[in-house]
Amino acid sequence: MMLFPPNLKKNDLILIISPAGAVSPCQLSYGISYLHDFGFRTEEGQYLYHQEGPFAGTDKERASDLQWALDHTEAKAIWMARGGYGTIKCLPKVSWERFVQHPKWIIGFSDITVLHQKLYQLDIPSIHAPMITQFQEAKAPVDQTINLLKGERNSITWKTSTISLPKEIVGQLIGGNLSIIQSLRGTSLDLDYEDKILFIEDVDEYHYHIDRMVENLSYSGILDKINTLIVGSFTMIREGNPPMPYSLEDNLKRLSQYHNFHLILDAPIGHIEENHPIILGSNIKLSIEDQKVTLNYMD
Repeated sequence: MMLFPPNLKKNDLILIISPAGAVSPCQLSYGISYLHDFGFRTEEGQYLYHQEGPFAGTDKERASDLQWALDHTEAKAIWMARGGYGTIKCLPKVSWERFVQHPKWIIGFSDITVLHQKLYQLDIPSIHAPMITQFQEAKAPVDQTINLLKGERNSITWKTSTISLPKEIVGQLIGGNLSIIQSLRGTSLDLDYEDKILFIEDVDEYHYHIDRMVENLSYSGILDKINTLIVGSFTMIREGNPPMPYSLEDNLKRLSQYHNFHLILDAPIGHIEENHPIILGSNIKLSIEDQKVTLNYMD
């Protein structure tokens, strides 16, 4: 059974760290002020504004901020500053023992999928949502994320181009960034896919690379285990020369027939302004009518 962290209320403390890419104070000032306007307090990691190459400080510094945030007994949430790359380098250097005793919400996406998968192993839900650097262009999704933190379970409705879906699908929601999911295959952070609803999204990848990752899901048997695949935004897909002879959607439709899983396309989640938040690890109900999908939480 998943252990949900406590809901947030006014004056609760949110910690801000960046276990991956480097950030500057000006990139975070709007988002931090926005949280203050909602009545939350914030604290920043000691090394938040450090930089080493593309990273927010050395591996040791980023891990130190992550450990500080995980161990914090007063804070109710850890909101990631940005994604990029580097979160996986922090994992061997931190302990989750105190966090499990005082669980808090972890919020972010993209490279933060590493932490989402770790939390899945710990049976603690987390929120796939915009990060602090994105608050200005993603106000509506940020407001929805804050509602989730306060215990208000927003539904999400979108049109899907997939056909032949049942009227209702129920299951546990897992997933995140496809490249990160692929990179963690065969590790202790790999997911249990049996009868799950798997969500995937990605950004700035070659079409053939996405195709190769999808074929891994197929050939490894994962697509035989899941009951549903939700496909979010795949933005800035790059084509090789010559380009792929079919689209990602057409290939997924073919695979859904071969492996017999439900395919739901066009979810407004991922590297887009309309990046709706979702609670990974939660049990959800998908209601389908007239090619519209509504996601509701059951927890």
